[in-house]
Amino acid sequence: MELYLESETESGIYAADRILSIALDIAEKMLEKGAQVQRVEDTIVKICLAYGADQVEPFAITSLVQATVRMANGYHTTQLRRVYETNTDLTVLEKLVHLTDRVCKEKPSLDEVERTFQEIVAHRRNTLWMDFVGMPLGAGTLAGFFGGNLRDVLATAIIGLIVACLNLFLTRRVINPVARTAINSFLSGLLAVLLCKVGLGEHVELVMMGTIMLFITGILFGNALRDLLCGDLIAGMLKCLQAFIMAFAIAAGYSLAIFLGGLL
Repeated sequence: MELYLESETESGIYAADRILSIALDIAEKMLEKGAQVQRVEDTIVKICLAYGADQVEPFAITSLVQATVRMANGYHTTQLRRVYETNTDLTVLEKLVHLTDRVCKEKPSLDEVERTFQEIVAHRRNTLWMDFVGMPLGAGTLAGFFGGNLRDVLATAIIGLIVACLNLFLTRRVINPVARTAINSFLSGLLAVLLCKVGLGEHVELVMMGTIMLFITGILFGNALRDLLCGDLIAGMLKCLQAFIMAFAIAAGYSLAIFLGGLL
């Protein structure tokens, strides 16, 4: 244990608590950024074993990470982390995987691991321009792919830009993802109807098809199938349920928009 502890006083139960705390911090952030449940559990095991653990028992689902570690000197501890929302950020995931590999190979001090982890978490990329460029471009391109003309593409791109602005506002208001998806879907469908009514778009169904692709939970459902095939049944079923709920929110939002559009 002298390889990684800063002083002789950092031993016993304090060492077990600190090692497990660091491992769970990294695992929690990986789960938040879209990592597979099996990879999250493997990360906890690798970090704890690298720093002298004798036995590690991790458990992770989409909203919870828990682990118990027993050190070689007999001390043991249990900690957990609650995960409230997940998204996909491959850049952060890659950095955390590299940090885990470095821990296993070099066994740096715990202070250094904590410092590196905080640097990874604190570094925030300015992705606003990606949303404001990617959403209009993606929605408009898909409308054209589905057979829309130039007016349909332009109308869909405008809706994509509005959705990007609205999504930024709703995210800062800390609205949960299901409600945020339902609101975005409703306003996107209503805008599609209105823009076609005023003549900016021509085929309302194609405009809606282009905008609805912004909200489809394809990655979430794909991750759910991946977890199921890897044997993580609880996590896979929870993600499947989450994907179905998000799909229902999308359908409800667009259905209400179509209904109100018919009344208009």
